[in-house]
Amino acid sequence: MALAAVSLACVVATASFAYRASRRAEARRDVDPAAPARPAELSDALTRPHVLFRSTQLSNGYGRLALVPLGAPADSRRLTPLACDRADYAGGRGVCLTADRGVFTTYRAALFDDRFEVHHTIPLVGPPSRVRVSRDGTVAGLTVFVSGHSYAGGAFSTQSLVVDLQTGATLADLEKFDVVRDKQPFKQIDFNFWGITFEADPNRFYATLGTGGQTFLLHGDVKAGRATVLRAGVECPSLSPDGRRIAFKKRQTERGFVIWRLALLDLATMRERILDGETRSVDDQVEWADDSRIMYAVPDQPAGGRISVWMLNVDGGAATRVIADGESPSV
Repeated sequence: MALAAVSLACVVATASFAYRASRRAEARRDVDPAAPARPAELSDALTRPHVLFRSTQLSNGYGRLALVPLGAPADSRRLTPLACDRADYAGGRGVCLTADRGVFTTYRAALFDDRFEVHHTIPLVGPPSRVRVSRDGTVAGLTVFVSGHSYAGGAFSTQSLVVDLQTGATLADLEKFDVVRDKQPFKQIDFNFWGITFEADPNRFYATLGTGGQTFLLHGDVKAGRATVLRAGVECPSLSPDGRRIAFKKRQTERGFVIWRLALLDLATMRERILDGETRSVDDQVEWADDSRIMYAVPDQPAGGRISVWMLNVDGGAATRVIADGESPSV
């Protein structure tokens, strides 16, 4: 009887401790703005139109993925458990590109689900650059720098992969693709690929090819391992949801400095135009909020510092800041 009483007391004490620990955790979430939102809150946010982005608030979960409503992006952000350098999410699956900084910095892609749980990791050969998930969440296009850390200077090389988000397997390396230009094989030793964006059929994609100081828009087929050059002067393409237009950054030079202006390409006519509603240099692969509006990150000041997410209607109007202290948005 005494032993039973002691055992019961231990069970009660354990349950009491667990309850108090749970209450402390709940209280921490209420008072600590950097604590992840409750799983139920994140699941609820995902059921409605939302923006997932990388938070850059210095005092509030810097680097963590966060959620805000698409219709009210200035609302309080809900932080997830994941910290990323670049991320994208669609169709219930996402990719988080990270740099694990230590004595030797390593890089990886973490593949996560709609509960923000990581199921696969892929080692990367260099710093994260771009990532885009197909609309159905089955595959993703990853770009990393093999050397260099910027597209501005020209002295860089990249690796661009298409990966299966269910298994983590690499489906394609764009370096191994057969490229065609003007119906002829096209191959140079300095080929670099980046900025993959998928059609509704995730087997088909657009991307940038850089060679000889020029950039080209590619249209590719993952299974065939083949891509065709469509036109010159397109970087970091982003296909609209209706598949009719591509928003991209166009390289220009002002006062001896390289800048990128946002531009729009109509795929039916192949006519392009600069988007005058944004006059700053935008070094980003934009995200479409719908068939008319794009989102992208740009520093609040030309010299750097704080970075925010802006929105622009490609059919007219000025850009507006919609998320302060954020980058890498996905709708």
